[in-house]
Amino acid sequence: MKAAIYPYKPGSESCKALAQGLDLVRIAHKDSKYRGGKDKLVINWGASKVPEEVSKSIILNLPQAVQQASDKSLAFRRMNEGRRLTRKVMAGGAVHELAIDHGLFKQVADDFVGRFDGGKYGIIDVREPAPDAQAYCRTPEYTTDFHKARMWFQQGHTVVERHVLNGHSGEGIRLVEPGTGDEISRAPLYVKYVPKKQEYRIHVCGGMAVDVQRKARRKDLADDEINWKIRNHDNGFIFARNEDGQVPQDVIDQSVRAVKALGLAFGAVDVIFNDKAQQAYVLEVNTAPGLAGETLAGYVGRFQEYLAGAVPLPAQIIPKEFIGEDVDPIDPWANMGVNPDWIKAPPPPAPAQDGYKAKKAPKLFGGLAAAKAAAIADIQGFQADMQVADEDDDEIF
Repeated sequence: MKAAIYPYKPGSESCKALAQGLDLVRIAHKDSKYRGGKDKLVINWGASKVPEEVSKSIILNLPQAVQQASDKSLAFRRMNEGRRLTRKVMAGGAVHELAIDHGLFKQVADDFVGRFDGGKYGIIDVREPAPDAQAYCRTPEYTTDFHKARMWFQQGHTVVERHVLNGHSGEGIRLVEPGTGDEISRAPLYVKYVPKKQEYRIHVCGGMAVDVQRKARRKDLADDEINWKIRNHDNGFIFARNEDGQVPQDVIDQSVRAVKALGLAFGAVDVIFNDKAQQAYVLEVNTAPGLAGETLAGYVGRFQEYLAGAVPLPAQIIPKEFIGEDVDPIDPWANMGVNPDWIKAPPPPAPAQDGYKAKKAPKLFGGLAAAKAAAIADIQGFQADMQVADEDDDEIF
């Protein structure tokens, strides 16, 4: 199968490295001679829109999947969408929602749908199978509700405010800790902080981990220059091989599930491990990670298996709004969760500097939209950066 790579930006160094490793051409953004077809494969490297000719080919990482992965709020929602804690049954003439670990279900398989004798409960009509554990992954608890976030804080929890939903390299993150005198401020997304022993980046491609990296402390920095809660390069961390021991299996499992839940063929998953709970929590998935050395070799090997037909290709449905040049400026309304269909006037321009205070919102049809606009007006520091890639390898939570 003929293949090519479409980069989210022409100068992407990781895309260049991958193209060289696979001996593939990169598709130009302007004046491209590429002609698509269902007999051709395109590796989409971080683009949330693709040209019409690219859309005619089979694409690994559909643009709509890249878009939802890059929007932190949408990604959290999608990664938790398949989570279901109950199973619907009919018993005694009424429909009930029973916990998936209810003793009754020990008598039937997870995929069982139908009737069975429930003993003292009578005939049980199981209306749906158990939830597919692979359809979602574990993430920290999150909310878009200011009041809920403030309640967490008042209960003694550290809260992570995310003021830029499409940001990278720690852009727009504010850590609010009890006992510091800080207070919760308005933000489009809040995440309850989970203490972590280790933080990893798991590179997943074709349903399997192709490389594992751990965020390790830089040895050349003093203790007071290290931020253990927000681990990125600026705070004293680099990516390293896991020389200290084996990676917990749950770290790998949750990472693979995260990529699947977001509808991606590949992605670099930032995931933490809580030693007390012995559980992994996914923070985000990057669709254009930095590549070098063993990481590059892992992707090259798995993509070669795709080209050889050894890995099933995903279904191809691309909504028309994801076809075109991926150069649109960020839409601050969409970034804050407001449906643009509610808006009569165009959204306000994104500011160029920090410390910006949003102008009065345009008139809306009212109700929910007005409430959302009021919340947006309290958010400072909009950032005009729609393209989310992770070339610096320092995505943090």
